[in-house]
Amino acid sequence: MDIVEMLVAGHRDIVERKDLIEKLDAVVKNEPEFWQHAANVSAFFRKELREHMELEEKVLFPVMKKALPAKEQAILKQILAEHAPILKKLNESERLFGNFSKEPSQQLKESLLASYIHVMDLILSHAKLEDERLFPLVSRYFGEGHIREMEKLYFERLQG
Repeated sequence: MDIVEMLVAGHRDIVERKDLIEKLDAVVKNEPEFWQHAANVSAFFRKELREHMELEEKVLFPVMKKALPAKEQAILKQILAEHAPILKKLNESERLFGNFSKEPSQQLKESLLASYIHVMDLILSHAKLEDERLFPLVSRYFGEGHIREMEKLYFERLQG
C-alpha cells in the first residue's frame, strides 16, 4: 500500500468510526459510560486525526506542490487551509474533555458531545473534498519519482 492509499484508507477509517460519536450520544445521560466513550473519542481524534493531517502536511503536500501545475495549486491551498480550523476545534474539544474531572456536569457533557459532532462534521466534509478533488490529481500528475519521494519523506518522518 502506498502513502496515498494509506491516506484514503484513513478517510474510510474516520467514516467508519463515526459510530464513536453515535455511541457517545446514546449514553449522554449515563455518567460513567459517557466519560469512557468520550475518552475513546478523544484518543481516536488525538491519534488518528492529528497523525493523518501531519502525514498530509509533511509527506503528501510538499510533493504535490512540486508535481501539480499552477492551475491545480488552488485546491491544495484550500485543503491545507482547512486543517487549522479543524485542529482548533479539536483542541477546544480536548480542553472540554480535560475539564470533566473538575466539572462533570450534564452541561459539560452536552457541550463536549456538540463539539465532537462538529469536529466529525468538519472532518467528513474535509475528507470528501480530498477524496473527490485532491487525490484524483495524484493519479493524474504523479509519476514513480513522486511516489518514491513521498516514501522517503514518510520514512524520514518515522525515524525523526
